[in-house]
Amino acid sequence: MNTKLSNKLAIHREVQVFLNTTTATHDLTALTAKIATLIISLNRIEELVNAQTLPLRGVLGVRDDATNATINFALAIAGPVRSYAASHHRPELATFVDLTRQDFVVIRRGERTRLAQRVLDAAQPLATELAAFGVTAAMLTDLKTKIDASKVAVTCRARQSATRRPRPPRSPPGAVLKRKICVFASCDITCVR
Repeated sequence: MNTKLSNKLAIHREVQVFLNTTTATHDLTALTAKIATLIISLNRIEELVNAQTLPLRGVLGVRDDATNATINFALAIAGPVRSYAASHHRPELATFVDLTRQDFVVIRRGERTRLAQRVLDAAQPLATELAAFGVTAAMLTDLKTKIDASKVAVTCRARQSATRRPRPPRSPPGAVLKRKICVFASCDITCVR
């Protein structure tokens, strides 16, 4: 939904609040019926907006949370591994795990778990030596769990769309809202646009 449609939706919500609190119809029964129809249409707009946005936000939120947790933990382990590499004169290991948050951000979501896996692969053979630097076996296991959870969250949406039956042609974003806005035109109530 773009800014224009968001503003229209906000106006419609304000109209709905006004109509719900206003009872002055000057004893015109036709106006009362039209107001009732308009309130029903406004409620339907709200239902459609919620139906369109909530499931997507939930899926994306889970994916982003899992990915962020993986990145944070991978960076927390990469630091001690770099310190170990510097103190034991292993520059190849230091360059292998020399990662920043920006390194994760600039690549595709599916590749982010591979960078975290790279940190885990570098740290696992050195688990006993890294204990002196604050990295425990439990932390490495936790990183592995976070990587697996992130892989599932990232590929879940793609797998769902690949296994679904083909959808009918979809209206452009906001078309449903535009159709409902046209209900205002069919009512005999004058609206300011």
